[in-house]
Amino acid sequence: MEYHLLSFFLSSIIYGIPLLFLYRRDFLRSFEIIIILYFFFCGLIFFKPYFNESKFANFFSYNNLTGENYTPTFYLNSILLYPIFLLIRAKEIVFGLNAFLSFLISLIATNSLKNITNKKYHLTIGFLFAALLIPNLYFSFFGLRDQLILIILYFLSKNLISNKLNVIILLSLLILIIRPELIVFIGFYFFWKFLGKKSKRVKIFYVFSTMMVGIFILPYTGYLLGLGKINDPLQIMEFSQNRYLRHSDQIEGGGSHILNGKLFDLNFFKRYPLQVSAFFLNPLPFDFKNISYLIPFFDSIVFIYFFIKFNRIKNLEKINYQYLFLALISTIFLLSIFNSNYGNLFRLRYPFYGVFFGAFRLYNDYIFRISKHILSKKNISDY
Repeated sequence: MEYHLLSFFLSSIIYGIPLLFLYRRDFLRSFEIIIILYFFFCGLIFFKPYFNESKFANFFSYNNLTGENYTPTFYLNSILLYPIFLLIRAKEIVFGLNAFLSFLISLIATNSLKNITNKKYHLTIGFLFAALLIPNLYFSFFGLRDQLILIILYFLSKNLISNKLNVIILLSLLILIIRPELIVFIGFYFFWKFLGKKSKRVKIFYVFSTMMVGIFILPYTGYLLGLGKINDPLQIMEFSQNRYLRHSDQIEGGGSHILNGKLFDLNFFKRYPLQVSAFFLNPLPFDFKNISYLIPFFDSIVFIYFFIKFNRIKNLEKINYQYLFLALISTIFLLSIFNSNYGNLFRLRYPFYGVFFGAFRLYNDYIFRISKHILSKKNISDY
């Protein structure tokens, strides 16, 4: 257990101190909440091994460093883990690093939800469950890459709205390395931005043409992104069969499948609305099996709340908010085609909190500037 705590402290020194220097103004404004959250995660690391141990950690990033395996999608995790690996040769250091990343996400959430009417950094129920309790206690993302993806999407959404192309390119490359399928989110953003000033007729033509092309290449896209080149049609058939078997209720984990693994017995037009609905409501009411399902269901309520909040602000200030919202919707519709398992759905949905937090941070900054401007005008007029 000492490796868990020690690696968390080392992560805090190696990465936390530089971040505190870069964001020292935010640190000074939120000193108390940082201390509270830091001790929260210290306690979380201490007690974590005593429950849910089967999901305690995933050691791909550590195994990359030892040479036991080479998993490209965990290379970034391995790079971040390397300084700690030089000091401690124990698998548990993965836990400490990812606990620090989750701590960082909690700070991002807190900072993003702060607005002009909330001058202190309160532990709201929304970010508490979205960024802390549910993923870390129930689903245990420690050791996985989901925290990194959320952080990247947070900075990506801010820079998409602000039109910082050089940062967008860098973050896009990181997404390609970690989870390549999410590159469609960036593609959708620029697609909607391209159509922004087009006539309705042109928009309809482009959307219809894109859907047709998408339907044509869809069977190949997952293979290309996940397994490499297509050399033989039989490989495609084998890949498609393996993907289908993953939906079966006869395999391990089938208990958390939509419709108990019977989803793909339905035709596409019957199952697709269920798949989209499950992205927002996890699990669907008729798939409740025990009281533990209330936890992801509550997180679904939080996700829907943030989604509605994002929808309300998309028409304000910069039009790029609208493109970001449309990109999110389009990505959800596309990814929902593959939805089958509630556990995978939760992990797939979790990083999109980064999109919400990035948009909320810029929106609250905008509200603060407007309020400050109005207040200064009022003071001048009073004078």
